[in-house]
Amino acid sequence: MSCVRLQLTDNPILDENLTLLGQIQDILSTVSESDYLTEHRELGIAPIGKHVRHILDFYECLLRDLDAREINYDNRERVVQVERSRTFALGTTDRIRSQLSHIDKQLIVKVASLISENGSTVVTSSTLMRELAFLAGHTTHHLAIVAIIIRLNGKSPDPALGVSVSTRANLERLRNH
Repeated sequence: MSCVRLQLTDNPILDENLTLLGQIQDILSTVSESDYLTEHRELGIAPIGKHVRHILDFYECLLRDLDAREINYDNRERVVQVERSRTFALGTTDRIRSQLSHIDKQLIVKVASLISENGSTVVTSSTLMRELAFLAGHTTHHLAIVAIIIRLNGKSPDPALGVSVSTRANLERLRNH
């Protein structure tokens, strides 16, 4: 697995998301179906497939809701086929990467968030770039968990998998001093 950062566009936030989705593609192409589905119940850790589904759900919400300019990450479809089939997840990831490459990066959006179990929702203003920054952090967090799962499954993930931009920058700064 390779965690090489790519410059695919003129936008570093979009590039980071495309790179992270590329890491998911690498994972889907290299882990076995068994490892993709293995649950570590004794540790309370969901399988890789559930983390991939969860990550992709958030991107799907962003893309689905862009036309309405109001994103709601709580209304995820939770397509279980993504968590059960590496092939289906890979196709979904490919489609999301393609769609992200063509979005209008200057959009102003609203974000609806469920704030209590009784259904109370708050709507805040945001930008597409801020939402992509959120998705990059969210994705990195779950990829860090996926890296742990890969290790629990007896394999060695790329050491950079699930390492945030700020941590990478700090490590680079420390190496140069």
